[in-house]
Amino acid sequence: MKKSLLIAVLAIIANSTFAQTIKFGLDAGINLANQSFHANSETPTFNNTKNITDFHAGGLVDIGFTHFSLQPGLLYINKGYQFNEALTTVDGSMSKNYDFKFKYHYLELPINVLYKAQVGTGKVFAGAGPYVAYALSGSAPFLNNSPGGTQRVSLFDYINNKRFDYGLNFTAGYQLKNGFGLSAQYGLGLGNLEDSKYGSQRNRVISLSVLYFFK
Repeated sequence: MKKSLLIAVLAIIANSTFAQTIKFGLDAGINLANQSFHANSETPTFNNTKNITDFHAGGLVDIGFTHFSLQPGLLYINKGYQFNEALTTVDGSMSKNYDFKFKYHYLELPINVLYKAQVGTGKVFAGAGPYVAYALSGSAPFLNNSPGGTQRVSLFDYINNKRFDYGLNFTAGYQLKNGFGLSAQYGLGLGNLEDSKYGSQRNRVISLSVLYFFK
């Protein structure tokens, strides 16, 4: 994956010289994020997670050719998951439902290759490409004896998740002549965030975006 990303970056530098158009743009929208868990034979599989809704925002560069474009970007994107669990006190006197929300705040570098086709007054596009990301921060709930019952702790100091992530993005959308556009993406995380021998933990994100490219 690291070699593929390096090749993609070199391709951006080389192909920008021969590009027909270079446009700068903005990308903002909502995410439906979750994580995929797979345990080894010694531990049970954790499969009762639910989506969290959050946002992403950042910038894009569209390096355009006749029917294709190379589109790197830099995004601030929130990922994670949640689950609900009923916990009972040690003496069995009280049970309470807790919503546990795990949140990761990433700086992400996607590099997509897009195919574009004229449809009506705009262009339909679809494509895919790799991404790498670094978690600026992340937090999870931790039960304690405070009035609220929980406090937030670091996912990297307390739970020892990994900060670096990588994977593949798949995207499709419609771009108008006035610069605005809409797109949908699916982020398939390939990096194992679990820093232990017990299994794997990978990001899964569906995103809806509003785009704007400056003329």
